[in-house]
Amino acid sequence: MNLMLTAQGKAVRNTLVLTKKHLAIGREQAHTSNVFDCNDKIAPVTDDPVDLDKHRGMAAQKATDVRRLLLDVEANSQMLRKRQSELEAQLLALPAACWPEAAVKVRYLLTHYQQALGREDTLHHRLVEAVLADLNRLLGDA
Repeated sequence: MNLMLTAQGKAVRNTLVLTKKHLAIGREQAHTSNVFDCNDKIAPVTDDPVDLDKHRGMAAQKATDVRRLLLDVEANSQMLRKRQSELEAQLLALPAACWPEAAVKVRYLLTHYQQALGREDTLHHRLVEAVLADLNRLLGDA
């Protein structure tokens, strides 16, 4: 007889041959699927991940890599902004007790300012470099 067993236990015509063993398996598995095909092999469950990238074409793999990279960059930039905010809060928390503590704040502020400058503003870049060099020389950090 050519039948397929449904989840409700009803037999429907198909090209499959059911045996008593198949019917027993079908009853046990009926709760997991609407239709149980008795000739289907049930793959064993493993903890090994499946690498789906192996089954994609090169264009799809590159697109996936770009998406993953963008997500990593966004996560890293969010973490950097958070850490920068924490540092700035600490720098603002207390006034400097000595010149070296004030120099740390000045270095941070000048470096941040220098990064915001455009490439064409060479005069201000040189001025920042000169002030940082003066701080290093006067504080003995050179």
